[in-house]
Amino acid sequence: MTERAIHIDQCVVRIRRASGWSWGANPDALVRAATRALPALLARQVPALLSVDGPGVVTVPELRLTIPIALEDLAGVGESDTLGSLHGPLARLDERLSAALAASIGAAAITADPQQQEPESSEPRTGTPGRSIASASPIAPIVTLLARWTAAGHLLDTIRRLSDPVAESWRRALERELAPVVREEASILADAATSEILERVASASLGPDQAWLAIVASLVGDPVRPGSVERSIEVASQHVAPGDLVASGATRVATSEGESLAERAMGRSEPEPAASATLIDPDRTSPSLGWHATDELEIACALPFLALFPLARAGWLAALDAAVTAAGARDVLPGLATALAYKLLAPPIRGWRRTSGASTAAAAFAGLAMAPPDSVLHRLSALDAHLAEPLEATVRTALVAGHTRGSPFVIQAAGDGYHLLDGEGLFALAWSARPHELATELDELVLVPAASASPELLDRLELANVRFVTDAPATRGEPWRELPGGLCTNDTHTPADQLTASARRLDELATLAGELDAELSRRPGLPLATTGVVERALTLGAALALGDLSWTLFREREVATPVLALHRFADLGATVTFGAEVVRVRLPLGRRHADLFAHRYTGEVHDVPWFDGRVVEICGG
Repeated sequence: MTERAIHIDQCVVRIRRASGWSWGANPDALVRAATRALPALLARQVPALLSVDGPGVVTVPELRLTIPIALEDLAGVGESDTLGSLHGPLARLDERLSAALAASIGAAAITADPQQQEPESSEPRTGTPGRSIASASPIAPIVTLLARWTAAGHLLDTIRRLSDPVAESWRRALERELAPVVREEASILADAATSEILERVASASLGPDQAWLAIVASLVGDPVRPGSVERSIEVASQHVAPGDLVASGATRVATSEGESLAERAMGRSEPEPAASATLIDPDRTSPSLGWHATDELEIACALPFLALFPLARAGWLAALDAAVTAAGARDVLPGLATALAYKLLAPPIRGWRRTSGASTAAAAFAGLAMAPPDSVLHRLSALDAHLAEPLEATVRTALVAGHTRGSPFVIQAAGDGYHLLDGEGLFALAWSARPHELATELDELVLVPAASASPELLDRLELANVRFVTDAPATRGEPWRELPGGLCTNDTHTPADQLTASARRLDELATLAGELDAELSRRPGLPLATTGVVERALTLGAALALGDLSWTLFREREVATPVLALHRFADLGATVTFGAEVVRVRLPLGRRHADLFAHRYTGEVHDVPWFDGRVVEICGG
């Protein structure tokens, strides 16, 4: 019998902040702790992996593990004298590593077929640059995102924010690709771990499709007994009544006209000029632009590329990848990237005409030889909730996880609805026409500026049991409690001095929130769709990136707001080079580059959906 073994060619460790806004007093100690502990803990997991029955040889080109861990736990790992006995932070890291292995191997299991492994050959491989077997699966982005939510402990809270139609489209995408066979004669034997997962999902008050997704994700990422995606789908389909199954074929979400969202968004019946949709090809020249794609391209503003760091850390890019995959609309990714870039670049002249510098930078950010015309971008609003909901849920989950307990939120009127912002850093968590629903689950004080504090809004907040403080004068008959300084509140228990202290920056926050709304409104990503759900999802993504950049770089020197980062980096140009494996963005050396380098805003960004597997590298030079 051949001895079973696991051979790892290369192991790279990266520490990325997924929530919170500080690396602590000694960031280098975190790196030392990770590189010291992870190899030994990984070696402890190998015997369990070898005990699983399977084929003799399976090759996985890349296996990526995402291990969520609290800052204090990682610091505690570095203080451990020995790795021989597992306890405290070291035990928690070992448990998270086990869950991450289960989630990643479960996702890779659907993409690596041991019976069809390519033989070793000295011939160079051909195909899409940077594309691995794992990324070739049509549903890999969905499985990866669900596994990520599970590992981070946010699965049920995030899935609960998906509407029934969106959850159903994700379910159908997974069922269609894997074609599960649900046994009717005998149910699958559920072990203790599976039973616990089923009970937890059943108690979460989820819809049928939401519960189905939660069961699949929980089983794939279960650290006790990880299951394959196929088995997880089989278990979920037996315990949740299946919806109407869709015939096998290309992933498709039907509209009332019978066309897919991708077809409706991109307007197949009205084709645009070929140049507007030409992806940059590193092997040929673009005659329309007069430069080689492998040559250097100067852009006037590199801010969209800097935004990739916080969007990747928060899971926004992964959510975008999964959303367009479930909607069968991956061909609109470059257009969405262009629209996102426009939210961060110079506003249009007279409200509609893009500047040449903004168009060039947006096209480079999207990997296009030329930016799509606004008539094409406008059609992307047809993606509606199927795209917006996963992105909005991801933003809210990430920012709630990074919120400092006791810091108030702000509700600010924005268009025909309201924004919910974190008073610390002015991060935009959500937008809704029903503001009383925004803060219900947060259990924090909400500040309502007088300009936004209509009697109807305050009544709805009161009925939803949301505590608020406002500087709007109370009208006759309102039961609000008066506070010093012309404030009033519905909180009858918290001491007045504590409420007054929390609201001391209400005027300043109202002014800053108004500036943020005005700046982002001046920069439409999708023309004529400034109030659409896709436009709002792009706005929240841009605000998240700007808020993280400003908070990380400037909070110790000045008041950090997203608008500060928008203005501070508006003229930071860059040189972009498109290679077969890497998109390299070189920033000019200087104080801004030094700040970005010191705060880890340079380096590599992986899994950018519209770059088709290429790594984005941001450096100085």
